[in-house]
Amino acid sequence: MAKAASAAIMRGAGVALLIALPGLALGQAGDMLLLGALSAGVLVTVEYRAAAPSLLEFRDAPPFNRLRFICTLLFVAFSLLLLLPSTSASTLGQAAHMLTHRLTEVLDRPGTPVAAVIAASPLALPNEVAEALCCVSATAYSLSLAMVAVFWISLRLGRWPLEGGIFNVWVNLPGFDPSLGDDAASRLRRQAFVYLSLGVVLPFLLPMMAGPAVRWLGPVFDMSDPQTLIWTLAIWAFVPGSLLMRGIARYRVADLIQAQRDRIMAEAGRIATA
Repeated sequence: MAKAASAAIMRGAGVALLIALPGLALGQAGDMLLLGALSAGVLVTVEYRAAAPSLLEFRDAPPFNRLRFICTLLFVAFSLLLLLPSTSASTLGQAAHMLTHRLTEVLDRPGTPVAAVIAASPLALPNEVAEALCCVSATAYSLSLAMVAVFWISLRLGRWPLEGGIFNVWVNLPGFDPSLGDDAASRLRRQAFVYLSLGVVLPFLLPMMAGPAVRWLGPVFDMSDPQTLIWTLAIWAFVPGSLLMRGIARYRVADLIQAQRDRIMAEAGRIATA
């Protein structure tokens, strides 16, 4: 029990540190930011400590949540390397700039989400802010794609979500009640289709929605502020990526439910004919 409690606290502390990291690194850690980071950390701790979570999906089915945390942390750290004056001129910062320029060349093409972000940005952005927007958006989308790809590969090559034993639907899908409505496998597949569709569409749709918001809100939504830039692009890239992972995971769980049902029916058929 003590081990589970300490693990939950460590997870909560990691999430709190992730949220506070840009503000701390940039010297902009206000009270609201620290309060938000602390609240998120407490929520994650409670979710992992509870017998059954109420919000967090696939709590006991790694690497679903670990991948999301690690890739978001890598994005924040990489973005700070690019945006902090103290690190951007360092050898590591220069290497990060070279890598992101290559990623931008690959991903900033007509019809791509990165191109949609750049097209939706205000025309009056200073050159250095526009360049940072290109580099950080390419980094975010690359890591989001990598997150989804690694999860899909782990699912195909392993026995996810059964590596740890029995998969508990009540614990790992707190918002899904298999006893309600029609067939549980069919409902999961419908949800998976919706999540996959949103995961594909949102990287194009969000920039279209954010463009007017940037123009209307003005200083409140200042893309020249590094924190605003980092978290805006984190939401743009990792929310759709997480939706894709949720869709893939639901298809997998639906297949497991269907396979178990087929085994039970086959066993019942053998008993009936014996």
